[in-house]
Formats: sequence, structure tokens, C-alpha cells
Amino acid sequence: MLRYLFIIAVIVVLPSCALIGQKQQVVEPEVKVVEKVVVKEVPAPCPVCPELKPQPVLEKTLECPSPKQDVSQIQPVKSLHHTSLPIIGEVEWVSVNAKRNRFKARIDTGAATSSIHAEDIQLFERDGHTWASFNIHPFKKSKPVRVKAPITRESKIKQHDRASDERYVVELTLTMGDIKMKTEVNLNDRSEFRYPLLVGRSFLEGNVLVDTSQRYMVLD
Repeated sequence: MLRYLFIIAVIVVLPSCALIGQKQQVVEPEVKVVEKVVVKEVPAPCPVCPELKPQPVLEKTLECPSPKQDVSQIQPVKSLHHTSLPIIGEVEWVSVNAKRNRFKARIDTGAATSSIHAEDIQLFERDGHTWASFNIHPFKKSKPVRVKAPITRESKIKQHDRASDERYVVELTLTMGDIKMKTEVNLNDRSEFRYPLLVGRSFLEGNVLVDTSQRYMVLD
């Protein structure tokens, strides 16, 4: 009896389970297919590049270093301000033979000997030597001063605009400041020149330094 009841129960239960299984099936929602929209990326516009102007080419000069010098062999430069020789200008007061015979003299380092304006030149003999007697004018309008001096030689002076000129050369004592010495002076007609006395290298060399930008530097 129990066996029959069990079979009946199984028969009843199986269809119920089948129905329940059907009810438990999940109904999936309907999925709509949407077309894929492809967005094309638009490229950004190319920036306008500025016009390139040619740049000037800079040339650089390379300087080669000078060779090193041995400092011990370099001699110091002599300065006019560190010398025992007096400095004179291009025009100075100069006395001839005596203090009273003062001249405004032109200083000329290009002339070998000095030159003085002389008038009325006369030659005579004394102790077997030829002398000259002549007039000098410390000032153009002053009275002439008669001077006598031995002739040491005759010289030919060649000038650019005229023929060679022969002159007597005598020995006179010139005084400029503290410098006093006998030197050769040629006798000449300097009436066309501003200064009646010109002092050359025979008196200047080894005694003074000349600054042509100055005048009357020597105290008398």
C-alpha cells in the first residue's frame, strides 16, 4: 500500500517541478542594436610659420696670443720728467759773449751749427790767425754792437730755394740760463727772419731737451 502511495506522490510531484522550472526561467530583455557612429577627428589647421629672415653672419677675428716677453730684458722708457737735463722751448733768451747782448733765439734741432745775423763783416789777422769783426743787433732797432771773434773755418750752406752760400764760422760764447759754452756760429744775413739768432745742435746736444710746444722755459 505504501508503495502505491509513493509512486502516486512521485507522479504528482514531477509535473509540478516541471512547471516550477518553467516559471523560474528568466526572461531576458530585448536588446536593440544601435548603429555605431564613427566620429572622424578633424585635424587642427597648420599654424602659419613666420617668414625666416637670413641672419647676418658675424665674423669673429681670432687673435693669436703674443709671445711672452722676458720682463727682465725690457728697458725702462726715459721720461722728460725724470732727467737731469733742463727742458727748453722753441724760443729762448740767449746772450752772446756778454750778458747785455741778449737775443730772442730760435731753437732748431735740425741745424748742425748756430747762426747769427751779422753786418759789416771785416777780416783781420791776429797772432797768425784770421779774425772777423762784425756788428750784431740784440734788438732790431737797437744800436749795433761790434764783436770780434776768430774764424774757425768757412762752410757751404746748401738751401732749397737758392744756390749754396759760403759763410764764415766763428767761435762765440753763448749763455742760456745756467748753460754757458763756446760754440761755432756762422755769420749770416738773417734780416728776413724773425729771430736774428738761431741755436743749433752744436750747442744743444747733450745739454738740454727741447719741447717745441713751449717757449721761454729757461729762467735768466
